Amino acid sequence: MKVYTKALAAIRRGQMLPPDTAVVVGLSGGADSVALLHLLLSLREELSLSAVTALHVNHGLRGEEAVRDQRFVEQLCERLDVPLTVCCRDVAALAAQQRIGVEEAGRIVRYRELEKAADDFPACRIATAHTASDNIETLLLHLCRGSGLHGLAGIPPVRGRVVRPLIDCTREEIEAYCEEHGLTYVTDSTNTDPSYARNRIRQLVVPQLKAINPQAETAIGRVIARAREWDLDVTAQARVLLSEAALGENLYRRSVLWQSEPAVRAAAIRSLLGDRGEQRGSEVHIRKVTELLETGGSMTISGSRQLTVEGEMVRICEAATALTPFRLDGVKPDDEWCIGGERWCLRLFSREEYEQKLNISKILFANALDYGKISDSLCIRQRLPGDAFHPVGRGCGKTLKKLFNEAALSAAEREAIPLLCDSRGIVLVAGFGCDERVRITDTTADVLWMGKTEDV
Repeated sequence: MKVYTKALAAIRRGQMLPPDTAVVVGLSGGADSVALLHLLLSLREELSLSAVTALHVNHGLRGEEAVRDQRFVEQLCERLDVPLTVCCRDVAALAAQQRIGVEEAGRIVRYRELEKAADDFPACRIATAHTASDNIETLLLHLCRGSGLHGLAGIPPVRGRVVRPLIDCTREEIEAYCEEHGLTYVTDSTNTDPSYARNRIRQLVVPQLKAINPQAETAIGRVIARAREWDLDVTAQARVLLSEAALGENLYRRSVLWQSEPAVRAAAIRSLLGDRGEQRGSEVHIRKVTELLETGGSMTISGSRQLTVEGEMVRICEAATALTPFRLDGVKPDDEWCIGGERWCLRLFSREEYEQKLNISKILFANALDYGKISDSLCIRQRLPGDAFHPVGRGCGKTLKKLFNEAALSAAEREAIPLLCDSRGIVLVAGFGCDERVRITDTTADVLWMGKTEDV
């Protein structure tokens, strides 16, 4: 009865399965998942569960053995009268496509399919069969990889709508439960493959720890529990910190993050990085972001997003595709061109027309200059290292790097800003005005304006 007692206590402590909730069980066919399904069926009335269903993913990795597992799960669910969803996925292809390990790809696929299955119910939880033994192996893996304190918290009993009722039960207790209830199960042959680090820990390290202390799993479990309490507290503080630093959606004040307590800052960074499930907050990435908070710069996170630190801003956005370098020579009034999907143009106005436009929008028509002061032909180009000009009214020269830093522009935004240049240098930076030498004065007769075609 150890499994029943421990699981029920974990369910109630973590409020894993509220009344009238459906539950989708991740069912591999192994001892842990078979025991979990059997246990939840026996608890269905006591917990007032609205439904118990199962999902099996055939990863397409183990040939006939995978077919055997699928057939076993189908027969088990038919015997127990449990609705079953079976998904066949090419995990190896996904791993190659995303350049990740097969284990990681399998994990991504399983959770993706479980989430889809849970969406079929108005209120649903996803139950996975992680045990105390899995938790200890995870902790030891994190230690070997140099995890931070966050890694000591192991596998969370509850993450979103994913719950782990067996998280306090050891593998030996699970196998004893199966024997007690006459439950058969299949064994994945890869569980004994020493090429997997987790298997080496299971086969070589854990037995040595038990030789030192037969109750090692229980003792280490207490460490995990204390670490989890610490982690939950720090995570709560990190949420407050991010709230205080927030300037808008995915935009944060750099100084607030940088000046915070290191452990809280690390937890906040982990949140910004966007954990993809189980303890994926890499310490390497956290250190990199911490360095960026001090020095500035950018890095790609979560595959398609970019975190950029510029000036006082920390910005997270979709990583832009590289903009094709551009330079257009011999441009003249009424020319139009496209940069990064935006249409730009040059327009020539008389002084009278310009004054009228200025009354409509002083900000928009600040991007204008004295056409009579242009030296030779004009070109439109992208910024180059070392570019500088004298913004009108500033009284001093500025590099574009400094100017764009002050405006907290992302790297992609900087690359897309067109510069209007003559033979002597930059005469206008789109959105930032003209150079002092071509400023509009009382003697200006013709005004050249640059902007987006939609704004004319």
